[in-house]
Amino acid sequence: MNISRLRNFTSIGFSLTLLVFTIALVTTRGNAQCNTVTTGLREPLGTTLTNQGNLLVSETGTPATGSGRISIIDSSGNRRTLLAGLPSAINDVSEPSGPAGLFIRGRTLYVADTENHVVRRIDLGSGIITTVLGTGRRGDGPESDPLQCALSRPHGVHAAGGKLYVGDSEAHRIRVLS
Repeated sequence: MNISRLRNFTSIGFSLTLLVFTIALVTTRGNAQCNTVTTGLREPLGTTLTNQGNLLVSETGTPATGSGRISIIDSSGNRRTLLAGLPSAINDVSEPSGPAGLFIRGRTLYVADTENHVVRRIDLGSGIITTVLGTGRRGDGPESDPLQCALSRPHGVHAAGGKLYVGDSEAHRIRVLS
């Protein structure tokens, strides 16, 4: 087989692959739907799915201090409050701000408390809330002691391999707690 035939065959194979991918993508989009799961939330911001298929939603709350909450929504769309009275306040652009990113593993829920510049661990069995990262003051590090490491508006949290990854948005960093 000469080089020009090989190039043509590769080009035809790529074109067929691209065509099949495009058809699959269009078919997926054609069947997609956008539905409301539930209503009555207070500025929903973060979500995570439990092993039981329930959706946990962080809600930044209302302008009232302490109105942040985490709701649990079942597969039928029924909402109930899992945790209420979480820190919230008015941020620098006059919007309520409370819990943001969520990650759950077993009975442990991690919450990025954005405007308080910390990440909290909530034991859902006992209800004990512990700060695991951050000082409560906006800043950028230092890196060594998790409770002395200043954060600047953490948003996303994810745990994997015994480590907790945190998107420290205004510090432009991903931090890892091991």
